[in-house]
Amino acid sequence: MTRAGAKASGFLFALLLTLLAAEVRAQEAGVQAGYVGLPTRANPGDGGLIIGEGSRLHAGVGAEVGYDSNVFYQPSGALSSPILRVVPFLDLTNQQSSQSAQTLAVGVSYDLQATLQYRHLFSDDARIDASNIRDTFSPSVTGVLDFSSNQRLGLALSDSFSRSEEAPYTPGRSEIIRNSNLAAAQVHWAPGGGRIQGTLRYSNEVDLYEGDYHQDRNMDNEIMLDLSWRWFPKTALYVNLSQGFIRYLDDSQSNRDSNPLRAKAGIRGLITEKLSAGVSAGYAAGFYRDGTNPQGFGTLSGSADTVWRPTFLTSISLAYRHDFQNSIISHYYNVDSLHLAVRHAIENRVIVSAFGHYENRRYDSAARLDPNMPIVNAGPTRTDNATGAGLAADYYVKYWAYAGIGYNLVVNSSNAAFVDTTSGQTVSANFVKHQVFARVGLTY
Repeated sequence: MTRAGAKASGFLFALLLTLLAAEVRAQEAGVQAGYVGLPTRANPGDGGLIIGEGSRLHAGVGAEVGYDSNVFYQPSGALSSPILRVVPFLDLTNQQSSQSAQTLAVGVSYDLQATLQYRHLFSDDARIDASNIRDTFSPSVTGVLDFSSNQRLGLALSDSFSRSEEAPYTPGRSEIIRNSNLAAAQVHWAPGGGRIQGTLRYSNEVDLYEGDYHQDRNMDNEIMLDLSWRWFPKTALYVNLSQGFIRYLDDSQSNRDSNPLRAKAGIRGLITEKLSAGVSAGYAAGFYRDGTNPQGFGTLSGSADTVWRPTFLTSISLAYRHDFQNSIISHYYNVDSLHLAVRHAIENRVIVSAFGHYENRRYDSAARLDPNMPIVNAGPTRTDNATGAGLAADYYVKYWAYAGIGYNLVVNSSNAAFVDTTSGQTVSANFVKHQVFARVGLTY
């Protein structure tokens, strides 16, 4: 691996850790934004305002108009609405163009990004105003610093803050507001020729919910150690150990405190020049304070994924995961998920992407849909089957200007129903949501 390649690897790992972890954990929390994100990054090295040696300031804005068939995730009598989203962003970085000799500038590598999502619902239904979701603002700020100077030793620091405002699962209730901050420090080392590599990471995530979910405020500290042996030039055997410490900030929820432990081993890397894959399996335990813990098959943590690139402009990825996950509507749920994604570019002008996702969640006990709504008709446990699919196509008039269309589908099938303490009615956890949109944007 070259020096530039080593720096790029460490930098991108830290960036993906910050951006993807926030997205994944939002899904874990059971609160789903439901909208595909507009592009919030420009092409490295293309455009932008040069403000120093190797540094560029990028800016952009995307606007999207569309239609949401089920704003409140209702099983029947859904409230639909036309929708507008506008997302401006700023990005300060010293990444260089992918066509340059080096992927990242020599010295400290950094990327600082800020976005703000504004969303407006056009429906005149009074329940939208009652839930305070007609006009919402969701900012996010992300920063990554990589001090890697060579391929043998590197240090990466990252932090990401986001605030989201989403519709509640019951019309008329207050919006779901989530403030989340994820910070991480990571050391990577590869002595000698790099055949043996190690990564030690500490991360801290704070989730602060407001309104009806205020009791679900928690802090998650995690220590992770990853050791790998490069079996072949581009294929490695590895072991991964992680220990978490989740603490709820509301004393009434302290029985849900836990110390999740995962220990797994696997293989990852290239099978051919066009095909890469990874497989892992191991042990997982929650160690919840009140003794509510995964049992039997639930203590197995396993995953398998593969990425196939039949051409330079086409990629197909398939991933499976079995694990347990902390949840704000119970202690945890056991999960089996399958994800398929396809992306194809036509002469670097038209980018077509499609995805499909299925997830089976088995909650530990009488899970809630809302903190103030008791569960009924779920049997001994709640089980949800969540399915999502989407298709989008973007045409880049120039590298800095695009226009696109898309469609999303979100379906949830559950054995649970709930009693709405306000109306006294029984509410099912099933719902179907369709979304269509058209968008334009500039990224300079």
